[in-house]
Amino acid sequence: MNHSNTRRLRGAIDQAPVWLLLILGMWLVVLRPLGPHMALVPGDLGDARFNNYILEHFFRWVTGATRDYWNAPFFFPFQRCYDDALPW
Repeated sequence: MNHSNTRRLRGAIDQAPVWLLLILGMWLVVLRPLGPHMALVPGDLGDARFNNYILEHFFRWVTGATRDYWNAPFFFPFQRCYDDALPW
């Protein structure tokens, strides 16, 4: 073994406890409460699709693909039609 391989191995050994704690934390905090095969996730497919729709519309608004955030189709029939009438 040359000097660079020894240094790389030593760095990996030094970082191993951090990675193990991260994996253990992900298991205990994120995956374990959701149950086997994520069976304990609340809601149904409609909730997930609606959340994705909102996130996609927000992304399109941030990137400039959609001009007005508050006139999204999922706000129908309560869309904000008259921007000039609002005080802000």
